[in-house]
Amino acid sequence: MRAGVLIATLLLSSLILAACADPVTEVPNFRRVPSTEERAYVIGPDDLLQIVVWKNESLSKEVRVRPDGKITLPLINDVQAGGMTPSVLRDVISKRLEKFVEVSGVTVIVKEINSSKVSVLGQVKKPGIYPLRSDLTVLDAIAMAEGFNEFAATDRMVIIRKNGKETHWIKVRYNDILQGRIAGDHLFLASGDTLVVP
Repeated sequence: MRAGVLIATLLLSSLILAACADPVTEVPNFRRVPSTEERAYVIGPDDLLQIVVWKNESLSKEVRVRPDGKITLPLINDVQAGGMTPSVLRDVISKRLEKFVEVSGVTVIVKEINSSKVSVLGQVKKPGIYPLRSDLTVLDAIAMAEGFNEFAATDRMVIIRKNGKETHWIKVRYNDILQGRIAGDHLFLASGDTLVVP
């Protein structure tokens, strides 16, 4: 099993080395993924939500978003939560509950973020999939993976980013980040990104 994973990693590394022979290229708007304050969180599968209906404990529940993106609540049954912000979901729940009871207020709290993830693969000490619970830079991701292995090609790293049907291969040089040629503190990974260290 480990041999198969090693062979797959080596093949992927070879492809990336071939693709990364050119100098660093930039994809428009890559340098800056909006900060947490600038973007509203979008709920996804496996997130844990706390729904609080003011002055109504029987309707207040802690629920996990199912793989189909839905949650189940008393009286209103299945509600689509995936793909919505907490404020939009709050409004949807309020509107549906109003058909059955008088609602003074609904609050949606995201207690656990489990749907946003990034992958770190290749020549790092601990490759794997990591939760994206806050803004995460390339350097943060490398630190989460416990740093580079001895033979890592640190100036040929690639971020694979899917944008709808398009896939972008973004070349990243570790030395460019360290020397300030790329603003490392603004080089954020987005949910679903894969950082590959050949």
